[in-house]
Amino acid sequence: MACPETLGGLPTPRPPAETQSRFPILITTDKGDDVTPEFLAGAEATLDIAKKHHVCCALMKSKSPSCGNNEIYDGNFSNTLIRSPGVAANELIRNGIPVFNEHQIDELIKFVEEASFAA
Repeated sequence: MACPETLGGLPTPRPPAETQSRFPILITTDKGDDVTPEFLAGAEATLDIAKKHHVCCALMKSKSPSCGNNEIYDGNFSNTLIRSPGVAANELIRNGIPVFNEHQIDELIKFVEEASFAA
């Protein structure tokens, strides 16, 4: 188990953060502090752990700027969602590791069962 945001050096608890821009990537807190380096470091550390342990898939928190696999908040701190993955989820997906969220437990179980039979 790993939290990309704490792996990147962010405290717990931490202020809300949202992705302001994808290209170039910019993630800020609700106070305007740039936390992009921490989010990127956490994404890289998460991918390193996943590769080291040969994980088949990941269960991550929906809507998180790190972990959201389908959607994240739009960057305006208005509770508006957009279709885009978080930075850590995106790194895993780009490297062939499927990412599920807490609302996709049934799909995750099915994936793991099918992967077990294929092995």
